[in-house]
Amino acid sequence: MTTPLHVLIVIKGLGPGGAERLVVDQLRHAGVGIHYELFVCTARQPDLLDEVRALGVPVHLGYDGRFPWPIELRRTIGRGNFDIVHAHLPIAAVGARIAGRSVRSRPRIVYTEHNRWPSYLAPTRWLNRLTVRLDDHDIAVSTDSSASMVFPARGPVTVLTHGVDRPALLALEADPAALRAELGLSTDAVVIGTVANLRREKDQRTLLQAFADADLGATAVLAIVGQGPLEADLRAFADEIGMGDRVRFVGYRSDATAVMRAFDVFTLPSAHEGRPVALMEAMTLGLPVVVTDAGGMPDMVCHDHTGVVIPVGDVVALAEQFRRIVVDSALRALLGAAAAEAAEAFDGSHAYAAIEATYGEM
Repeated sequence: MTTPLHVLIVIKGLGPGGAERLVVDQLRHAGVGIHYELFVCTARQPDLLDEVRALGVPVHLGYDGRFPWPIELRRTIGRGNFDIVHAHLPIAAVGARIAGRSVRSRPRIVYTEHNRWPSYLAPTRWLNRLTVRLDDHDIAVSTDSSASMVFPARGPVTVLTHGVDRPALLALEADPAALRAELGLSTDAVVIGTVANLRREKDQRTLLQAFADADLGATAVLAIVGQGPLEADLRAFADEIGMGDRVRFVGYRSDATAVMRAFDVFTLPSAHEGRPVALMEAMTLGLPVVVTDAGGMPDMVCHDHTGVVIPVGDVVALAEQFRRIVVDSALRALLGAAAAEAAEAFDGSHAYAAIEATYGEM
């Protein structure tokens, strides 16, 4: 291309979620001929903002002006002469569609669907359905996400296997023993860990109940890395079922991926998922994984080969698999090695190149 494509990425916030992480990675690996800017709709969870600014990407804050963020977004698009507006997550997408179609420059609208539509609250789901036909191109992170899009999009829907920054992950310098000491975990403990926002769709309540029912003994510990509105309820539930002293609520960690080095097993018992970044990271690091059959996870994990897949919400099955894996270190090693090999397919550079090729075609 002789003239750089001017792309505005729009996202609701910059919290530590998977969609946000993928956006930052895409900005970090910008291809030649692409000029990115970022619009952040709300001030909620600006955890990754400094990381984006360190990349030299211009950032527009929808909450930092005189007007509500949808009006600020329209003003930004109108002034910016963007070729592409690429929205992530439905609330941001609704605003981007309306704003993009109401300015004279009429940029092409791209939307990435990261979840299943039934996982959204009803108002969000309906706004997304009513406006999705304003998109020029839609991307879904899994076949499950694509199939859940009840109202057909106007343009094509591409199922794109997103990935992670494998070289950076494999180069992580982290001392598992030091991390365990920091988290109050003994060196001989078997640590089952998860990294996820503490929200209903991640179903940590099922995780806590299964951990209790597995009756793994005093050396097994559950580490929950993440923050969210359910933290107080989950802490209370852990105490209620007698697991309070064997569960570590680690909270938000900017180095959550490095913290995984302290885990023996990674688990994600979600009720709803797209294509979780934390799972790709765990497999890349060679951790045995125990996940549910939510969203794109069954496509990522081959049961009893690269990990274990159980039905959503099945406390009995989850407890049984915890017992099986915790007591068998040889099985953990086999599953972890197979996971690391399979994770070679999670190289994010392929996804970034495909997205930018779509921009060029449009």
